[in-house]
Amino acid sequence: MKRALLRTCAVIGITLLAGCLPEGETGDTGTAGTNGGAGTTGAAGTSGSAGTSGQAGTTGNAGTTGVAGTTGVAGTTGSAGTTGVAGTTGTAGTTGSAGTTGVAGTTGGGGSNGGSMGRGGSAGGTTGMAGGGGRGGTTGSAGRGGTTGAAGTGGSSGGGASGYNPCANPCRILPIGDSITFGINQEGSYRIELFHKAVMATQKITYTGTLQNGPTMVDNMTFPRRYEATSGITIKGISDQITRNNTLNMASDIMVIHIGTNDMYMNTSTASPAMAPTQLGALLDKLIAAQPNALIVVAKIIPLQLGGNAVTTYNNAIPGVIQTRVAAGAHIMIVDLNTGFPPSGMSSDNVHPNSSGYAWMGDKIYDAIGALFPK
Repeated sequence: MKRALLRTCAVIGITLLAGCLPEGETGDTGTAGTNGGAGTTGAAGTSGSAGTSGQAGTTGNAGTTGVAGTTGVAGTTGSAGTTGVAGTTGTAGTTGSAGTTGVAGTTGGGGSNGGSMGRGGSAGGTTGMAGGGGRGGTTGSAGRGGTTGAAGTGGSSGGGASGYNPCANPCRILPIGDSITFGINQEGSYRIELFHKAVMATQKITYTGTLQNGPTMVDNMTFPRRYEATSGITIKGISDQITRNNTLNMASDIMVIHIGTNDMYMNTSTASPAMAPTQLGALLDKLIAAQPNALIVVAKIIPLQLGGNAVTTYNNAIPGVIQTRVAAGAHIMIVDLNTGFPPSGMSSDNVHPNSSGYAWMGDKIYDAIGALFPK
């Protein structure tokens, strides 16, 4: 009886190639049919193309090799290596470079050296938080005593270094907010003191907006009475009002925002302490898109007794909201109207300032941006 010759076969996956069946004298192999019992195992191999040759038994053995083919599957794991390619996502790290904008902010801080403006400098420091970065820093240049000292204010960033100054002559300021910008207890709010400080420094400013209130004269000068604010309004509410009144069709050089007080005690689908940072971000995006060269000054809101810890949480979130926009090239800075707010400056309702409280706010805002005002 002749022995069947076996050919060495390559295994691809778990499928046997037809050319890998035993070769040789098929006639004699017929006797191997006695191994047919084992052959049934081959049949189990199924379909082994084994069917084509009666020598199913041998094919069965090959089947075991097929199992080894599973190792081939492991090979597919190798393809997971392509995931490594995802590593290219690492390049996204380049976004980090955007952070370099923030570094610019540091430069702004350097500006603080220019100013020994005691008060202005300190105010600026707070603002520096803003970030900020960058351009906001610009405002930094605003530091009160003007000149470089102001830059300290802003810590403001690279703006000071680049010489960014948004002001026309006169500098057009858009006050945005709620009853605290409107001026409950004193119509004209902090706007009166801010104007007074500019007049005393022989600087030229005016206010823009679609609404008017306040005195007609301050320091024997005609007081610009315009503003954009509504008593009791939320962040989303003032954003909608600005759109409805086409406020941003009026050119502004600096926008001063004190908003969020009413959100601190609400819980609606559009206003709550938790939603306030997001709503502020949406408002900023609207202002930036409409007037990208304007400087936006965002205030940390004054104390609010009934707001509890919500005011602190919101104020602490403001720098992060601003920083992402500064990193993208926006001109934004912070002025802290909460820290150091004098208890004697709050009215009996524990919500609105009295005349001395509004004057304190005006002083702080002037310390932050007064150096930008033209003569």
